[in-house]
Formats: sequence, structure tokens, C-alpha cells
Amino acid sequence: MAELQCPGYKNAQQNGEYGNARVAHFAVTLAALATTDLMLLGQLPGSIKIHRISLKSADLGTGNTLDIGYRYLRSTDGTAVLDGFFNNLDTSAAALANSMVLGPINIAQGNGVELTLSTAGAVATGQVDLFVEYDYLGQ
Repeated sequence: MAELQCPGYKNAQQNGEYGNARVAHFAVTLAALATTDLMLLGQLPGSIKIHRISLKSADLGTGNTLDIGYRYLRSTDGTAVLDGFFNNLDTSAAALANSMVLGPINIAQGNGVELTLSTAGAVATGQVDLFVEYDYLGQ
């Protein structure tokens, strides 16, 4: 399994710098992402409570599904859940206008998590946008 970093992995667009409520936007254009590959979308800090995750995507091709989840940057902080947000989300029929997961999902104190994307079935090609609304609770 290859691990790939999307171009915005280290500089995801986020707002809420001076408050607790924040929104992060992760975007990637997949180019024939194989089912054995793991795409790393970006990082979120530790000690957060995720309230809503929205996903928009293009038609990613026939016969594929997406798993979107997270893994802790240090395994001592928590357990990876690679399908923690979306599990087998069907993206083969048409573009997804707004698929949503409602929390709360608590991310433990520590070094934070990186968001992951993987596919099942056929390869995936096209644009994926992930929006994460969360509160920073402090360390």
C-alpha cells in the first residue's frame, strides 16, 4: 500500500484562528487512486470535538466507494479509524452534492490526527472536497 500526500496536506485552509469554533477544508484531485493506496488529506490538532463533516465529490468513476477517516500522528494518542467518517460511500453513480456525518467525534489530546481517504472497487479519478467543523478544546 502506497501512502500519498495531497498537495495541501501541510497547509489546509482553516478559519477560526481567534476562537474555538473552526472549519477546515481539504481538497484533492484524485488521478486513478488505486484501492491499495492511502491518500493523506491533511492534519487536525489534538483535543478537538468534530461536529459535522461534509463531503462533495465529482463522479469518481464506475464501481468504486470511498472510506474517509483518521489516524493519530502518534499511535500512543489513540487508535486509527480509517473509515471513521465515511464507510463505503458510493461515489460511482453521480457526483455527491453533500454527504454529511454528524458528531460529536472526540479527538484525544496530543499531537493530532491526519485525515485519510481510500477507495474500494475500481480506481477513483476526480475532485473531492472535505469540510470539517470542529471546536478546539485546548490541551
